[in-house]
Amino acid sequence: MTSTAVKRSITLAGLAWPIMIETALRTTLSSVDTFMLAHYADEAAAAVGMVQQFVFFVMLIYMMGGTGASILISQHLGAGDERTAAEIGRTALLFNVVVGLILSLGLRLTVDPLITSLRVDPVVGEYAKEYLYVYFSCSVFQAVSLLLASIVRSHGYSSLPMYVNFGANLLNVVGNYLVLFGPGGFPVLGVKGVALSTVISQAAGMMVMLLTVLRRRDLNFFQEGSFIPVRWKHVRNILRIGGPSAGENLSYNLAQMALLYFITPMGTAAIASYTYTVNISRFSFIISLSLGRASQILVGHRIGAGENDRAFQEVLRTTVVAMLSSLVVMGTIALFRGPVIRLLTDDPEIIRITSGLLVWAVILEFGRPINLVVISALKGAGDAVFPVIMGILMMWGISVTGAWFFGVFLSWGMGGIWLGKLLDEWFRGFVMIGRWVSRRWEGRSFVEREYETA
Repeated sequence: MTSTAVKRSITLAGLAWPIMIETALRTTLSSVDTFMLAHYADEAAAAVGMVQQFVFFVMLIYMMGGTGASILISQHLGAGDERTAAEIGRTALLFNVVVGLILSLGLRLTVDPLITSLRVDPVVGEYAKEYLYVYFSCSVFQAVSLLLASIVRSHGYSSLPMYVNFGANLLNVVGNYLVLFGPGGFPVLGVKGVALSTVISQAAGMMVMLLTVLRRRDLNFFQEGSFIPVRWKHVRNILRIGGPSAGENLSYNLAQMALLYFITPMGTAAIASYTYTVNISRFSFIISLSLGRASQILVGHRIGAGENDRAFQEVLRTTVVAMLSSLVVMGTIALFRGPVIRLLTDDPEIIRITSGLLVWAVILEFGRPINLVVISALKGAGDAVFPVIMGILMMWGISVTGAWFFGVFLSWGMGGIWLGKLLDEWFRGFVMIGRWVSRRWEGRSFVEREYETA
């Protein structure tokens, strides 16, 4: 095994602040379509907000390669093995390109049966189909972009994806404005135009990221050897850690789709309220999500370097900071929820429902950071299977079942749906923090496994 000393210092703060800004930009990019469409038509906003669950589902598949590669690269860099880290990067890129091309060709065929199965209002359904036709056809751009961003961050350069996403976000906003409001005679393309604007901005971001990586010697993983042959042991390891990691997120996303199944019969006002609440609430856990992603990279480096005690203490401190930050941000949003909601809609029923949900969201978002930080840390340590098992049990046994019981069976409506989500986040959080404190994640590093089998 060829080893070189890793000179670059990796710190939580150095990783977290660019990731936080990038996360805010990604959140804005995913929410800006819904917010701008709110001024076009409530049905269009409800449709695009609804299909974001399917968009996120596709992202999870692509993040499988990125998550697995990031954790493996972080651990090998921590151990000083830059050559193997470069091999993993090349293998992961080919993996995501192949998967992206297959899904882009195949998902386009699923749009009609997918939307029909949701039993939504016909107008909302047509808008949803228009968006997914375009996005699914071009999702390979996001596959490559997410993978490159993960690899770059694992090297400690978290500012590069931040700058790229800023440019992509700006391009998307400009494109949305053109296709929705038609300044200077520009054709108004509605939802289809918004989807085109989104994929064009993703393609532009991908190209900038790829060109930047190729121009930088410390990031260009093609310099350490040829792209072919593929190291199949790296593919297996990426799937071993990326598969369960994606599985935990996949279970969550499928659970959200099940919640949509309960919500859609409640009417367009309920769908729109759910959409607006989800998009507004995202801004409350940007800091927590960023700290979690930074912790995953940092834990990988610490584990690779054999600094387990340091990783243990850092994750506990980070969890407390994340919880407090989420409470402050979501509490502020809830305090000023009236003016915020009226920026999006003037429908009295939507305003009433959304206002109540944002109050529930304060409690929910106070517990969410435990999962965002600790689950990421467990993955960074190589302990990826446990979060999947517990996630499936609790997301479906508490969130989905609770949402049905309180929201549908007891007829509490959207408040009952949110109560089920709240109970899931808190119970799952207690289990995950217990796992971290037990330190059963130690000894699961992929670097240690390679040494043991060498």
